[in-house]
Amino acid sequence: MKLLTKLCSSLAKVMPAQTDKDFIPYSSAAALQGETFSFQLAYRMEEVLGGAIQLNVQGGELSKHIRVRTVELAPVRFTAFSHDDDIISKDPGLYPDILKEYSGSFRIPTDQWRTFWIDVKIP
Repeated sequence: MKLLTKLCSSLAKVMPAQTDKDFIPYSSAAALQGETFSFQLAYRMEEVLGGAIQLNVQGGELSKHIRVRTVELAPVRFTAFSHDDDIISKDPGLYPDILKEYSGSFRIPTDQWRTFWIDVKIP
């Protein structure tokens, strides 16, 4: 089993078919007391895996301040006629958009990037 993972900014849109070179390096961040710090954990399975796997959060005292959601794909059939240059794509397709509460186990589609959205409420 080969599971690839990457940390990503909360501003990143992780597309299912993107390549490793499409990821922007993400190695540091900062947050103040009382803020909610959000980031993403992207994952991709390169082999067929039967069954479900689980994500467990272990953060000691901080773990009670962590919320995990999955980033689900939304079908986009039509994009705007006019747009600025800061657009992911004008093509229809499946786009990461919907945040869904993490249920405790999940299946990983083969050869597709998917992400967890992780919020940390800084005490």
